[in-house]
Amino acid sequence: MNLPEGPVRSFQPHRVPAVEFASLMRETAALLGASFGRLLVLFLLFYLLVLFLQELPYVALPLTATLSAIGNAGFICALETTRQGRAPSILDMLYPWKLPTEKLVLLVLGGMLPILVGMLVWWLDLGADRFVTLLQTTDPAQIPSVGERIEFDLVIEVAATPLFFLAPFCVLYTWSASRTVSATVLAGLANWPWLVGYCAVSVGIDLGFIALDATRDLALVPVGLAANIAVTMFSDAFTLVLMLRCLHD
Repeated sequence: MNLPEGPVRSFQPHRVPAVEFASLMRETAALLGASFGRLLVLFLLFYLLVLFLQELPYVALPLTATLSAIGNAGFICALETTRQGRAPSILDMLYPWKLPTEKLVLLVLGGMLPILVGMLVWWLDLGADRFVTLLQTTDPAQIPSVGERIEFDLVIEVAATPLFFLAPFCVLYTWSASRTVSATVLAGLANWPWLVGYCAVSVGIDLGFIALDATRDLALVPVGLAANIAVTMFSDAFTLVLMLRCLHD
């Protein structure tokens, strides 16, 4: 993956007009389709690990949030390699681990903060006893209710919205952590309608997944997993495409 070298003299992200929605979707689909098999295999390498770790008590939420943040950043690197016309590889997925410490910490914080906000809301709303129970158990009788999941997912999506561009800026530009944060904020402010729309769509998709899980139909589990994989892959690709569009006329 070829990264831009050196500092950027000026950073002036512009708002991507809504009329470009169709072309953004086509570009996103084309990016995924350019090397779909490789991208799918690379994505599954971290997705299945995160799925397995969700069964651990106490540490499941922060650990999966950390690995998801790094894994999604690696997948964005793989997407960028594909966009540059080369075959993505496991080295692209591992690139975030080579970031300077401050950038890696920033990336992890970007994944952790929405989860921590969601956990704080749970603790304040449900009480300490119920909160501890949700963290420590994998008993189906004690897992979060539909209402609790809706509350948690809604808080996470809202808290994550300002961080929309953080991952691609972290891994695709050789900036300091402070400049990366500034770029994330500026790009988000310039394109806030897209971020609000993305948040609304994400909440709707989350509600769909919650409703699917609530059926307790084991036959639908593969459908839910496949849908989750497809949504996350498309989301990462769309984030990269939108970021590049807002930086280049």
